[in-house]
Amino acid sequence: VTLKTAKLIGITDFSYEAAENSIIPVLPMLMDDLAKGAVESLENAIINGDTAETHQDKDITAADDAAKLFDGLRKFALAQASCKVDMATGGISAASILKMKASMGKYGLRPSDLLLVVSASGYNTMLGLDETLTVDKAGPGVARILTGVVPSIYNIPIIVSEAIKATNTSGVVDATNTNNIKDSLLLLYKPSLILGSRRGFTVESEVDKKRQVNSLIASFRRDFKLKEPLSSAPTVILGYGAPIL
Repeated sequence: VTLKTAKLIGITDFSYEAAENSIIPVLPMLMDDLAKGAVESLENAIINGDTAETHQDKDITAADDAAKLFDGLRKFALAQASCKVDMATGGISAASILKMKASMGKYGLRPSDLLLVVSASGYNTMLGLDETLTVDKAGPGVARILTGVVPSIYNIPIIVSEAIKATNTSGVVDATNTNNIKDSLLLLYKPSLILGSRRGFTVESEVDKKRQVNSLIASFRRDFKLKEPLSSAPTVILGYGAPIL
């Protein structure tokens, strides 16, 4: 596996007056905003990245969009038929998630090595699954109707990501927005994922004295790869086409 890092840069300008007149310190606030933007951009690239000239999602058109930093998890899974599970019938359910797990073969055997990434809508759907919703089925300490949280399913940890987008029935974002009415989720075998770093999150400042403007410049260099191609190691499974709650 060869890692070739790409660079993301975020720039925020603020005038002398903005810093002087603000009731709260401007610099720490802007640095926090840049850090948050960096995290969200990297998460977006890992999930939705596509380096093709025409991105698989029609809502990505800018050449410098973070989703073009490197190929991401959806791009990998969509290119491999055995790594896709159509959820048009049955939607997000315990049975469909079990089917995704089964698609991994030996890689899906140890729950501690797995991670389920869902949208906010997908999480709320899982919150209402019959299997562990009520006390009579799950017990008083686990029943979600009492706890209000879904930390795991089949003992697989669940995280919610804003980068999981509504798509069309094929699992990509359509140019016609009314077609983007389906939910999706990702099941990952964590040991197969490689996130390389050539430069960590770095913030520099610059002053334009003629315009009396300060600039904060944040940047980092990353690459993302799988240890093995999905054709020989099904370590990323995409569930797509599920009705949105």
